[in-house]
Amino acid sequence: MIYIDISAPFWGDLLNKDTTMNALWNIMVSINDCKTYAKGIKPQDFVLEDLQFYFGIKGNASQMAEQLEFIYIILNQKANEKS
Repeated sequence: MIYIDISAPFWGDLLNKDTTMNALWNIMVSINDCKTYAKGIKPQDFVLEDLQFYFGIKGNASQMAEQLEFIYIILNQKANEKS
């Protein structure tokens, strides 16, 4: 089960048309960072708690990568339905 706090800053950024692209960029980069961190390589300036707060998710790096990928897939599906 995935717990997502929809009051997290990511969702506000995603819904604000001025920061939507930043939110999408952040999720793509964060997926990569979490996967890298889960393999034992710490990306520069990476703090797991910052991602947990920004995206409103919980767990270790590999769990967070899975949750972020799930969110990203859902966002892509919704975008494809609209076009």
